[in-house]
Amino acid sequence: MARHRGVAFVLGGLLALGAALVALPGLVSAHVPVASLTCSVDQTPVLTINLTLYSNPPSGKHNTVSASIDSVSVLATTNFNTSYSNTFGAGSPYTSHTAQVIVFAWDDPTGSHGWTKTFNLSTNSCRKQTTPPTTPPTTPPTTPPTTPPTTPPTTPPTTPPTDPVTATPFESFQGETATPDVTATPFESFQGETATPSSTPPPTGTSGDSSSGGSTPLFPLLICLAFGGLGLAAAQLQRGKVRR
Repeated sequence: MARHRGVAFVLGGLLALGAALVALPGLVSAHVPVASLTCSVDQTPVLTINLTLYSNPPSGKHNTVSASIDSVSVLATTNFNTSYSNTFGAGSPYTSHTAQVIVFAWDDPTGSHGWTKTFNLSTNSCRKQTTPPTTPPTTPPTTPPTTPPTTPPTTPPTTPPTDPVTATPFESFQGETATPDVTATPFESFQGETATPSSTPPPTGTSGDSSSGGSTPLFPLLICLAFGGLGLAAAQLQRGKVRR
């Protein structure tokens, strides 16, 4: 009886060991794919890829990974063996972003085990856009146009025309006419007073005789004075004779 119990115990141990050996490759090949799109400590968006514990592919097989951010490729299809790790900046911290990570495991081509997987990630903006206060535009004051004062036209004073002094002949002697000179000059000063002559100047000769010149009126006057003197002398002489 005890003998049968010992055989059963040994067989049970062998079965447990065999089950453990079968499960060991699955534990060793526990693939861990991780990918995230988050805000870092400095408030910037970051895509993180971390693939670990993948099975080393045999010849002709590959584990691959590729990634894109906002539909722009940041990682082309890349082969890896048992692990892959990398980070990528996602861009502006003031906008939201999307990312896609595609992982392919050679030993899970259909993705039934979850080792072949596509990650579709998104994040909101990591920072809030601060809008500076808007200052309303200041309209410069409009200066009304200044109308220059209108100066009425000045009419120059009209000087009435002065009638020219018409010199009239005043003496005719032996067919000659004297014309007065219109320019009068002061000619006498008596006791501090200056006499201004009339506008009748001494006569000037207008005779056509060129030989007498300006002395023609004076010559007859001298003749008259000579004859007058002779007459007075003759009268005095006659009076003396009569008295005797």
